[in-house]
Amino acid sequence: AAGAQFSQIPAVLAQCPSLRMVGVGNNQLTSIDGACLPEGLEWLIAAGNQVKELTNVSRLSRVRKLMLSHNRLTCDALAPVAGMAGLEMIRVAGNCLEAFPEELLRHRHLSWIAVGGNPFTDASMERRLDSGPPSIDFAEISLGPRLGSGAGATVYAAQWRGLEVAVKLWEGERFSDGTARGEWAANRVAGHPGHECLVGVLGTFEEPPGMVLERLQGKAAAGPPTFEPWTVTRDGPPRRLAASAALAIASAVARACAYLHSRGLLHGDVYLHNTLVDIEGPPECAVVRDARLSDFGAAAAVDNPLFFKVEARSFGWMLQDLLEALVPLPGEEELVALLQDTREKCSREDIDQLPSFSELAAALCATPPRPSM
Repeated sequence: AAGAQFSQIPAVLAQCPSLRMVGVGNNQLTSIDGACLPEGLEWLIAAGNQVKELTNVSRLSRVRKLMLSHNRLTCDALAPVAGMAGLEMIRVAGNCLEAFPEELLRHRHLSWIAVGGNPFTDASMERRLDSGPPSIDFAEISLGPRLGSGAGATVYAAQWRGLEVAVKLWEGERFSDGTARGEWAANRVAGHPGHECLVGVLGTFEEPPGMVLERLQGKAAAGPPTFEPWTVTRDGPPRRLAASAALAIASAVARACAYLHSRGLLHGDVYLHNTLVDIEGPPECAVVRDARLSDFGAAAAVDNPLFFKVEARSFGWMLQDLLEALVPLPGEEELVALLQDTREKCSREDIDQLPSFSELAAALCATPPRPSM
């Protein structure tokens, strides 16, 4: 029902007990009444409306994925979402949030937050941009063939200052996790000075909006989430891995997140499918040559450190995907136990008991991956 010019959610939907997903994005909604929706709903997609009021949403206790980007929600208007007991992912980029509800931030299951493009995150980002490097001149870049495209952007092979690089150009401004400006800014902040476990940002330019990136050989460690089962926590199945390879991937992502958090950036979308991995060899002797966290489409600058604690839960779900892909080798019992223990620590419901990424990175790097036999 996207783009159908609805001004309110049809109340008849509440009489559809088998309905699991409702998509009413890009309509004319000004409010969402949970009483108009079935209690068994698991995904609610209502981005791109004019929503400024949420009522009776606590009855939607099974909703895991809530997409409310590009509406008109304030902190007080968003607060009732804290009563949605099963919530794991929330996308509220491009709203009118002057702050984020404390009770929602402390939700016992919340794992993914996209909150860029709001007044409180924009202010935080602008402070960080002030210390960034100057923009580069797009005229210095020689574009080559298209490498791929995503939400509102295209990546090209290119040459820049004698280097073989990748160039990302944005054609659209808004997408479900944020804005082109927000992703551009997050990459600029993250790229200075940069980190070996992130895709290197060599420079950014403003006309047209885009950036110059390292050109890498790796590919995503897993496919994107599927509709079966109805969840947001699981990627498509990754390739089978020895425990040493899984630990190398997990360690790289943890180190990348620790660096981002030190720069005041929330990634917002930690998944295997957003991790570029260069793996060599069959599962029984695979070696991870390189692993980089990528895709800043949901990233935001934040000042409250509790946001970074929430991100540990999404990392825990990524660990779960790795654990289920394991084909451990003889002698890897210690590595498997480390991954399992770390996954358990990342599933704690009390946000104050969740580990920081500096702690996670230290623990995962303390036991180096053993050479494959």
